[in-house]
Amino acid sequence: MISNKEKTWAIPVVMGLTLTGFGVAVYFGSRAFALGYLCALCLLLVPKFKQQKAGVWLMGLLVIAALLICSCLIKVDSSLGRVLIYKIAWPMFTEHWLQGIGLHHFNLFYMRYQAHYFATGNYAVKEMLLADNVAYAYNDYFQLMVECGVIGGLLLLFAVWGVYKLLSPVFGNREQATFLELLSAVQLMAMLVAACFTFVFYQWYYLAVLVLCLTICTIGYLSRSALKFKNIWLTGVAGLAALCLIWIGTVALRCYHEEQDFSATKDLAFAGFKNEALADASGQLAHLAGNDHFLTLYGDLLYEMKRYRQAEAIYRQLSKRITYNDLYLKLANCYAMTGQDSLAIAFYQDAVAMVPNRFGSKFDLFKFYLKKHDQVNAVRLSRQILYQPVKIPSAQIDLIKNQTLQLQKEQR
Repeated sequence: MISNKEKTWAIPVVMGLTLTGFGVAVYFGSRAFALGYLCALCLLLVPKFKQQKAGVWLMGLLVIAALLICSCLIKVDSSLGRVLIYKIAWPMFTEHWLQGIGLHHFNLFYMRYQAHYFATGNYAVKEMLLADNVAYAYNDYFQLMVECGVIGGLLLLFAVWGVYKLLSPVFGNREQATFLELLSAVQLMAMLVAACFTFVFYQWYYLAVLVLCLTICTIGYLSRSALKFKNIWLTGVAGLAALCLIWIGTVALRCYHEEQDFSATKDLAFAGFKNEALADASGQLAHLAGNDHFLTLYGDLLYEMKRYRQAEAIYRQLSKRITYNDLYLKLANCYAMTGQDSLAIAFYQDAVAMVPNRFGSKFDLFKFYLKKHDQVNAVRLSRQILYQPVKIPSAQIDLIKNQTLQLQKEQR
């Protein structure tokens, strides 16, 4: 139970920390967490105005106004990009609504659906310019349902009910909550709201904070309850939380050590010592084959050393776990260099459709068509390169356009 002394400072300090969190989120341009801390602050203030309905309505309108401002006036293209992601990802849910596509498989399937969407040609120019490589749905709850289907939806409903049961006593009767409970409830609410607009719980540090905040709020809830065998329940909750935190920490440390294991190889590659870097990477393949970053580095080294068959094998292995434009483009180039023309064309076309505003993939396909004397498709690609709207002007795009014009002249 909270002491009288703690009552005098706990709520003002938590409000001050909440405002600090809001300010930090605004400073770093995180609309999601700014909205999260704003919602938490309003929940802290609700008991103050519970006898004045106008005050509660005013806070509700404030949150809605903040949401509209963040969506429609600040980083508008970012908001439209999220709408495009939801639009493309929705068929992923409807086609796999029962079992889902598999946990952590969003980054494997989404780009394939995006390629199909743009390959149909039924899209707006703005959508084409907004397209990019996407690994997350930018809504953890929607992504959970896409990955886990109905089971994910039921788990989500259960989680919402559980969080409501935990947080309603804290925000509703804040004078009886301890400082740690209030602070945990605020941070938990901020993350839960932020997860509606960005990826939060797919990052280990936020997951660890989630477990910690849930544990503190659960222990506070059980401590005030009249539950039998309360000490056993409290011990069980603390033990389960400790196991979860140990597991999260173990996974994070393993990832860190894996990255450190090939950091020297990466430094060699960036310094231009390709042969030495490739020799190091070949020796590390056995124990780092499960690391996507390492496989990307190893495949790129093989590709740069013109070992296209070996690079193809690594890229194909990588494509079973993740999907993105550059990976498919490199695979297409490997197929082209090894005479596998039908596969090269298929992967070039997929790479172009995945992120249609990229000039590099279209230019590589244009050169491939020229090499195969396919003038019809070469002319079609050259027109797209020369007249396509530019997302971000750059010297590289100007160079690609100039080279396209030069190659056109040489063919005449």
